[in-house]
Amino acid sequence: MRDTAKRRWPRVLAIIVATLLVMVVLYLATIGNLLVRVETPVKADAIVVLLGKTPERTMEAVYLFREGYADRLIFVETKKEFEEQLLQEHVQVDLGEAIEVSIATQMGVPREAISIIPGQTESTQDEAVAVRDYLKNDSGVNSLLLVTSKSHSYRASLIFEKALDGVGREIRLTSVPSRLDTFDSKTWWKDREEVQEVLSETTKLLNFWLLEQWRL
Repeated sequence: MRDTAKRRWPRVLAIIVATLLVMVVLYLATIGNLLVRVETPVKADAIVVLLGKTPERTMEAVYLFREGYADRLIFVETKKEFEEQLLQEHVQVDLGEAIEVSIATQMGVPREAISIIPGQTESTQDEAVAVRDYLKNDSGVNSLLLVTSKSHSYRASLIFEKALDGVGREIRLTSVPSRLDTFDSKTWWKDREEVQEVLSETTKLLNFWLLEQWRL
């Protein structure tokens, strides 16, 4: 029996290694496309711009605004690290959503066409909840264009779709990641920064599926 077990162990190990290699190959071949959700923009009531990479997301929102897809931009207020300390040092500088509003207005978007949802958000989940609660009191918005980065677009869409179920009416969501984003879903593994993006998004996507979606 022991001899049989000894002979069987190398085969079992080989199967485990082969399985892991197949899983790695499948991951490398598919994860880039999975993370990106690009949909054809359609006329909507507003454009929601997720904060993060500056200025590519806001610039995409302005392009969509100029192209007539919506006449309103929505940003969510974020938690601003060290704002109080900067004020104590008499430093006046835009932080968080204020930077994006400045970019948008300087690119020609009227300030009255920009809405800022109050909050101290720190994640996409926080932003989605803030938008959901805002739309409960704004019945004039029933369709949104969601602007973010390419590698973030699939997870962001899942989060917003889940959150918007709580509005109490149907909200049409269209994912339009920034055209300025250079992320390549096919060759991401050749670029160090894109590798970091993919690994981070993969971890966060798994966390959403396993935990966070149940908290929305």
